[in-house]
Amino acid sequence: MSRRPAPPVAKASEPKDIEQRVDELTRTIQSMVELKTGFAEDHIKSRQLQKIFAQFDIDHTQKMNQQEFCKVLEHLNVNPTRAEMEAMYDRYDVSEDGTISFKEFSDAVFGITPCPYANPVFRDVLIKLREKLLARARAGDEGVVRGLSRTLRVMDANNSGCLDKKELTEALLKIGLRVEPKDIDTIVKVYDRDGSGSISLTEFLRGVRGRLNARRRDLVMAAYKILDKNNDESITLAELADCYDTVNHPAVKKGTRTPQEVLQEFMGQWDKDGSGTVTWVEWLDYYKDISGSIELDDYFELMMRNAWRMSGGEGWCQNTSCRRVLVTLMDDSQSVQEIKNDLGIGPNDLDKMKRNLEAQGIKNIKSIKLTF
Repeated sequence: MSRRPAPPVAKASEPKDIEQRVDELTRTIQSMVELKTGFAEDHIKSRQLQKIFAQFDIDHTQKMNQQEFCKVLEHLNVNPTRAEMEAMYDRYDVSEDGTISFKEFSDAVFGITPCPYANPVFRDVLIKLREKLLARARAGDEGVVRGLSRTLRVMDANNSGCLDKKELTEALLKIGLRVEPKDIDTIVKVYDRDGSGSISLTEFLRGVRGRLNARRRDLVMAAYKILDKNNDESITLAELADCYDTVNHPAVKKGTRTPQEVLQEFMGQWDKDGSGTVTWVEWLDYYKDISGSIELDDYFELMMRNAWRMSGGEGWCQNTSCRRVLVTLMDDSQSVQEIKNDLGIGPNDLDKMKRNLEAQGIKNIKSIKLTF
C-alpha cells in the first residue's frame, strides 16, 4: 500500500509577512492616487480612487468582487501574488460578504475610516492571541475557538452584541487564556469606535479566528450544497435526516434517546436561533470557529472531505471516508471503485450504491461486494 505523503510544515511567519506586504501595496495605491490628484486632501483622493474602481464596475453595484478588484490593481500597476491579493481583499471586506464597497475601501485606504487590520500593533496583538488558541488546539483542545465564541456570547448577558474590557478579560480567562492588560487595551481601543468603552462581539471574533480563505470557504460551501438539496439556502431537519443516520448512535441503540432527539441535537450545532433550519450564514459562522483552531489548509480540507464524505483531494488531503467496493460487471470483469460523495448511503443500501456508481459512469453492474 502506498504511504500517504507527509503533511506540509506550517510557517508561522507567513501571515505577518503577507500583512506587511499588503501594507506596502496599500502605500503604492496611495502614492499613485496622490500623483493623480496633486496631493489633494484625503476625501478628494478617496473620490478619485472610487472613480477608478467605477470603471471596472461591470454590474454597477458600487461594490467589487475579487475579479473586479484584481483588474483594478492591474490597471494601477499593482501586481500582488494571489495570496497577497486575497489578503488585501480580506482586510477590507469588513462585512465578510465577499464584496467590498468602493467608498469603504477608498476611505479606509486614506484613513478617513479606520481599518483595524491596517494597524500593525493591533495585528501583532491578534497574532499573539491566535497563537495561544492554536497552541491549545495543538495540545488537543480542537474546539477552543468554538468554546471562546460560546463563552463570549454567555458573557453578553443583555444580548447587546458588545462586551466591555472587564467582560472580555473574564471571557478569555474562562477558557484559560491570560492576555496582558496592555493587549486588552489595544483591542478595546481599536474596536471601540464610538467611545462607549465596549467592543462588537462579531468584530472581535472575526479578528481572533481569522478569515476563511478561498480554499476553505469553497470546501464549506461544497458541504452545504450537499445537504441543501433544493438549493433554497436553508437546510431543514428532513434534509439533514437524509444524510445523517441515527440508527447506530449509542444513545439510540441503548434506547435512552429517540432518533429525532439525536437528530435535533446534531442540528443544534448550527441552528443557533432554534428555527429548525440552518441558513448559510449559520453554517459559515460555525466553520469560521472550527477553522480558527486548524492551522493548515490541508488539515482543514481533509477534515471537511472526510466529515461530509466529499470525494476528491490530492495527496495528503485526499478523501479516505468514501466507501470502496468490489464491482463485478456483466462480462465478469472486476474492479475496486470508490462510491463518490456517498453521504447518506447506508452500509447495506446496495441499490443506492449501484445508482451512485452508474451516475459516475460505471454501467452494466452485475454485483457489488462490500469488502473494501
